[in-house]
Amino acid sequence: MAVIEKNYMVEVSQVGAKNCLSNHGILDLLESIACYHSELVKFGINQINDVRIFMGSFTLES
Repeated sequence: MAVIEKNYMVEVSQVGAKNCLSNHGILDLLESIACYHSELVKFGINQINDVRIFMGSFTLES
């Protein structure tokens, strides 16, 4: 049983030779997983301004 399950759609640009996932596709997959994990623990890109984990006057503008 998995703790977290999420469907991931592979795009045509992420498919390489022999219809396998390319390096770019693997990087996109890992990036999506990292962002999803960050959002689950409330440290995602949308929560940076609320959490204030950075020192100084850093703000994320929309």
